[in-house]
Amino acid sequence: MVVIRHQNPGEILGFVIDTLPDSTVNEAVNAFRRAAFDAYDPIVCLTVDRQRFQGSAPEYIRAAKDGEAYQDPFIIIDDQTERTQSVWWIDRWADEELDEDVLENWMRNQIDSVQPGERVLLKLRMAILE
Repeated sequence: MVVIRHQNPGEILGFVIDTLPDSTVNEAVNAFRRAAFDAYDPIVCLTVDRQRFQGSAPEYIRAAKDGEAYQDPFIIIDDQTERTQSVWWIDRWADEELDEDVLENWMRNQIDSVQPGERVLLKLRMAILE
């Protein structure tokens, strides 16, 4: 049998935005590591900052990371993580990712929740269950 290992696994950043018990954060991190085959041949490595963005909204964090020229997706561990067994996957701003026609149509259909000129952040709640 031939095993091909990942020479340079990617890195994803994670941020804790609420005051949480260590057990909640550790459970989320460990679930991520198991899914990324961290013990054997990691696909991607997770680095979690528990302090920097405490109390911050995902949009604020995305803007701050953009200002640092970091445009990769990241995850957020929040006060819903333990109850829902999930984390936020934060990607790019919709106006940077979506085709202009698709974005315009989507914005037109979201009249109640999107104000004119407001930027929309692409984010997804992802399960951390095994």
